[in-house]
Amino acid sequence: MGLFNHLLFQHQIFQSFLWIVTNHIEIIATLAGIIYILYSVEGNKLLWYYGFITSVLYVYVFYHSGLYADMGINMYYVIVSVYGWIHWTFRKRLNQQGLPITYLSLFFLP
Repeated sequence: MGLFNHLLFQHQIFQSFLWIVTNHIEIIATLAGIIYILYSVEGNKLLWYYGFITSVLYVYVFYHSGLYADMGINMYYVIVSVYGWIHWTFRKRLNQQGLPITYLSLFFLP
């Protein structure tokens, strides 16, 4: 039985499953980050919610990993996500016009 357990626990599929189980918060944060990018491309206000979720989860991940500088920059992203959501939500009430989406030329020339 010892050889069977050794082979099972050293198998690549088991190791992959174990990595997913132990890093599930990071996986959720990555998926939320991908959704954030998709909403950003569309110009949808929901991007701020997913940016907030992504940043909060990465604050947790980086804190427990001991990567305090990365945790700090994600704390800034949490604050910016809250500010962005508030600004985007109440912009219409303040009668401010949004900036139109524009594109640069290939060589950044006017």
